[in-house]
Amino acid sequence: MTDKIAAEVIAADDARLSAMVADDIAALDRLMGENFFYTHNNGFTEGKKPYLDRMREGKVRYLNPRKHDITVSVYGNAAVMNGRIQLDVEILAEKRKIQMNNLFMSTWVKGDKGWTIVGWASTPIPAGA
Repeated sequence: MTDKIAAEVIAADDARLSAMVADDIAALDRLMGENFFYTHNNGFTEGKKPYLDRMREGKVRYLNPRKHDITVSVYGNAAVMNGRIQLDVEILAEKRKIQMNNLFMSTWVKGDKGWTIVGWASTPIPAGA
């Protein structure tokens, strides 16, 4: 049963990443819990509304996400996903591209809407590590 639940959480996260790449704000809104909290790899933090507003305003674009070494730990109607993510990020206002190679942790909760992400934090992996 735990493997089935882990697969559901991974599928929900895959849908979230696809929505980010497609700039599909409606899908992101459905996949994010109301109390969603995002800690970016540079320490910047924001909640659901500011994050979706930045996406809606076209301030950032996510490209080519690749996840590796994923583990999911299930705790009833909650799950914690850990792993490694690589993706390209365009900060459009600054005309800057970032290639990210991060470790991440996300928290998911199952409710009436299915699995929704309620927390994300990531940190860069140092070169050579």
